Amino acid sequence: MTRYRAEDVRAAAAVFGLGDRASYNEIRERYSVLLKRWHPDRGGGDPATCHEMTIRIVAAYRILHDYCTNFEFSFAEEDIRRQKSAGDIWQERFGDDPIWH
Repeated sequence: MTRYRAEDVRAAAAVFGLGDRASYNEIRERYSVLLKRWHPDRGGGDPATCHEMTIRIVAAYRILHDYCTNFEFSFAEEDIRRQKSAGDIWQERFGDDPIWH
């Protein structure tokens, strides 16, 4: 696994127009959209610009892919609890309350 500086990961996310959070599926979808737009054979723009953008997109994807696929997930209970949906949290707090049944 390659370790990237935070600046490299943020710069790669910026190429994709991503904010502070994105799912891996969103990254893959954005990669596909950007390649279709900028690929020299499909882009319809200046070939040199399209070529350069394709190189940037592929490089950014490699960084994001490596970062996401090698990210260490926590299986600690407290971390899992932080990731619960609003429905799960509601159920834990009020699910057995007779007023809701």
